[in-house]
Amino acid sequence: NKLKIRCECHGGFEQRAREHSKGHGCVKCGRDLNGFGRSNFIEIAQKHDRLATLYLVEFFDDKEKFFKVGITTRTVKQRFNVKNTPYNFKELVTINGDAGYIYDLEKKIHSLLKEHHYTPNKHFKGGVYECFSHIPKSVIKLLKDLENTPQLQLIA
Repeated sequence: NKLKIRCECHGGFEQRAREHSKGHGCVKCGRDLNGFGRSNFIEIAQKHDRLATLYLVEFFDDKEKFFKVGITTRTVKQRFNVKNTPYNFKELVTINGDAGYIYDLEKKIHSLLKEHHYTPNKHFKGGVYECFSHIPKSVIKLLKDLENTPQLQLIA
């Protein structure tokens, strides 16, 4: 079951009791502490003199399959090397662009997918809040359109 929890910094949010009992807390606080608040992400991208990437990957093993939407300043292969995930993965979509745009796009995509949230059986960094059991065809189409037409960033 989901609990209603109040964060002193960011206000109310909902979280599954199982996740809260494991020590997980406010997503926004976690991102701020891990350097992934919007301004921190932009700063990290600028330090590396790179554009940011939004990715959609499919994770799988012999017992489980799910999807992850996330952002990085590295390549997807660097982000998910053998040390960083206990799953096999396949890149489905990558969108490169300005770090602020990529950060905002990730938030919008996550909000579209919130009803499909999924918690993987095996723990890995980024696996608690950014994984989904299903990606609707409309969201895949949107991401593929953005991947193939950089000008769509101007209207997205």
